[in-house]
Amino acid sequence: MKHAVEMLHDHQRRVLDQLVRMAACLNAPREEAMERMPPIRAALTDALRAYQLFKHETVFDPAVASGVEPRAGLGRSMKIECIAAGEMFRMHIMRCNAGATADDSWADHQAESRLTLNAMRRHVETEAEGVERLVMMTAPDRQVA
Repeated sequence: MKHAVEMLHDHQRRVLDQLVRMAACLNAPREEAMERMPPIRAALTDALRAYQLFKHETVFDPAVASGVEPRAGLGRSMKIECIAAGEMFRMHIMRCNAGATADDSWADHQAESRLTLNAMRRHVETEAEGVERLVMMTAPDRQVA
């Protein structure tokens, strides 16, 4: 059983590792990148989904439900930011699936993807302190299976 803070760091590490893998993939020539991208995109999506579920179920929802300020307010605002980041990523994936990786738009896709990956990395790094603080406020002794 792991402490919630260890689980948090594990999720963050997985997400950041996948962001690095995807960024490296974008540096490859289009044909090579198109071959390598689907499993990396799937792994990134899975890592982000697991991280988001962990944050909402273990951190944000208990903080909001506590009704205790400033914990509840911080949990609410961080939950909103998390949902916005997830929506930004989801919209990017939808554009990719709609043909944004075609030959004539590969350079645009690379640029947009780098912006999205950088935004996701900044989001994870920026929220790290707040999420850890909420974990400690909400469940200082909580063990997670």
